[in-house]
Amino acid sequence: MKRWDGVRARTDYERDYGLWDGGGGSVMSDICSLLLKWSLPGVTFILACSTVWLAWNTRKMAKSTEKALKQNAQLVAETHELVESNKILVESEERHHQDLLKPLCTLSRSVEDGTLKNTSIFSEIDTEKLSFSIRVSIVNKGVGPALNCECYFAIMSHNQCVRKVIPPLTINENWHESNKLGYVISFNSTKESTMQIIKAAINEKDWAIYIQCYDILGKRHVIKHRPDYDSGSILVSEEEDNIDLKSKFMCLL
Repeated sequence: MKRWDGVRARTDYERDYGLWDGGGGSVMSDICSLLLKWSLPGVTFILACSTVWLAWNTRKMAKSTEKALKQNAQLVAETHELVESNKILVESEERHHQDLLKPLCTLSRSVEDGTLKNTSIFSEIDTEKLSFSIRVSIVNKGVGPALNCECYFAIMSHNQCVRKVIPPLTINENWHESNKLGYVISFNSTKESTMQIIKAAINEKDWAIYIQCYDILGKRHVIKHRPDYDSGSILVSEEEDNIDLKSKFMCLL
């Protein structure tokens, strides 16, 4: 009987002080529940703070990346601009260098020859010798030597020509041949029909004289001389298309 009273007293004590769960649990489970109850808000707070911190760092990294991309884009644009500027500079220097070596071969007539109105620059067409002459000489008025020089007498309406190979010309060098007319450039043919075509072109004023040469860099230069019978002079111009005259005209034999 005393034993039972002691047990009841102990259980009453446990119940009074919150240490008794009615016989179906343990003190440790109550402690864990209590700890979980108080720790869950703290953990939630820590997670929320971590999320904010990660978001802030992500935003910071995004801004840094955006700034780096803008700087890279600006650097690429500046590099491209610098490359284009250097390209233009190199091309300008190259053109300047080429201009310093550029030949300029033109026809030259003496003052005594007069104008196209009162003096023909052509000799009589010799159908027996199959040749004719032009009363001009060729002079290099450029600033560089002229190489692989050729003179073309062209029939413009038919894109035909006869061609004369002339020697290289240094700066201010004058080249010509000589006959009874004086300084001339003579053309020869192998067919009488070619002489008839040339004679018709001269009578119809359907002709031009081209001089083609190359500078020491291998660049081609073409100068065209065409008659202006109204003014009595020969007009000189530089061909912009710069096409090889061998492909522009069909050479007559």
